[in-house]
Amino acid sequence: MKGYGSGNDMWLIAINEAGGPANKAMFFWRNRAETTIKLYSTTDVNDGAWHHISTVRDGENLYLYVDGVLEDSATGATGTFDPTQAMRLGRWAHNSHPDGTHFAGSLDGLTIYNTALDAQAVADLHTNTTIADPG
Repeated sequence: MKGYGSGNDMWLIAINEAGGPANKAMFFWRNRAETTIKLYSTTDVNDGAWHHISTVRDGENLYLYVDGVLEDSATGATGTFDPTQAMRLGRWAHNSHPDGTHFAGSLDGLTIYNTALDAQAVADLHTNTTIADPG
């Protein structure tokens, strides 16, 4: 799981969200106005195999890709996040959950881009692990 934000604004990527569909990836977005968006994969990602999970924000649009294929999308992602807040990988630390909620698995090849990737770039990342400069 990966999360970022403070107070009411945050985003995270998780697997097996409490109350959500089993074995699916979830991309959660909530802005300071408390607009909440959840995207779920259709692919089971908790199956012991490696999966490439990509999330993209392009303006007000959110996208969730698994293994280079778009699986869910939504609009309405407005606002920004405080860049001074900590970014956590594999650990969820929020007042609404007990401390010590950790991702049980492996992470590899984490990359954060300063521009939105299009569907072809995400597919290229899945098959080639590199893309032409997206910026």
